[in-house]
Amino acid sequence: MYSRPHTITIRAQEAGLARSAAEQDARVWVASREWDGGSQVMTSTECPAVRMVATSVIDLPPVRIAPQTLEIMSGDSLPLSPSIKDGFETSLSFHTVTEDGSRGEVTVKRGNVYQRWGHDAVVQLLSCWGPLTP
Repeated sequence: MYSRPHTITIRAQEAGLARSAAEQDARVWVASREWDGGSQVMTSTECPAVRMVATSVIDLPPVRIAPQTLEIMSGDSLPLSPSIKDGFETSLSFHTVTEDGSRGEVTVKRGNVYQRWGHDAVVQLLSCWGPLTP
């Protein structure tokens, strides 16, 4: 399936803090996509795939962060990351908090488990939105 490049953002709809697991499961998720020339919004109420994509992030493995200098100084050859042969090229950006309370934004690109997750997320959301064709 072909679709023009676009950016997808998923967030929980603001409805106060969820205190219990049942309240967290009941929250409404909002997905928006933006592309050169337009935007579109849908909720998990309209499209159950939004909830599935939003909650599946918890199943991804943790991201190991190593300073680039550490990788270079190790003397090992830098590994070539795997590449996706078919599917949507994606990157995943998210905000995070470290163990010491620092806040940051992480972007993961190229072929790995996050790339596969991104591809699968686009496919699931396209089932409700439809592709962006030229």
